[in-house]
Amino acid sequence: MKNYLISIFLLYSITLSSQLMGGFMSPTHTVTDIEGNEYKTVKIGTQIWMAENLRTATYNNGTSIPNVTSGSTWSGLTSGAWCYYDNNSSYNIPYGKLYNGYTIDNGNLCPTGWHVPDNGDFNTLINYNSTLTDSGFNAVFAGRRLENGNFYNPLSIGGAIYFFSSTFYTTTQRWVYIFYGQWSSGGRDTKVLGHSVRCIKD
Repeated sequence: MKNYLISIFLLYSITLSSQLMGGFMSPTHTVTDIEGNEYKTVKIGTQIWMAENLRTATYNNGTSIPNVTSGSTWSGLTSGAWCYYDNNSSYNIPYGKLYNGYTIDNGNLCPTGWHVPDNGDFNTLINYNSTLTDSGFNAVFAGRRLENGNFYNPLSIGGAIYFFSSTFYTTTQRWVYIFYGQWSSGGRDTKVLGHSVRCIKD
């Protein structure tokens, strides 16, 4: 009888956890980037995503990505760079780093076996759950950096999150996906802008 009650309790706990996660897998597995940063992951539908924003300052081939703090320098970039929001390192966890669109060009930004999602990956995610509020995706609203090098978020930190897609719009523009809590949309931005990056498993 005791073992039976324990089994019932465990079954109830698993069912409740699944309901609280909106039917998604809990983010219990991890992936580690080349610097040793560890990220929780989550399975959403058939996809496996990082459940945290990317924090690496090194490509997966060992090449360093420059940290550009100057606004005027940032605005003139034509190669990969990263920064903290407002150049404040305390934002690294949980917000991650902001990357310009050029960091994605060489395909080496994410850990080996992972990639920056393209439009198809994002659309699959959104079609499965458009808000991501109960998915375990953990959309941390991290702001962005504009073409002039200034930092901006219409609702400040805690409002909107902008993710670069690996899909090109033109040679100088990429698609970007924006999540505002209860809704999401796609658009395009120049590669000079700084946005958050999430990686998805190959």
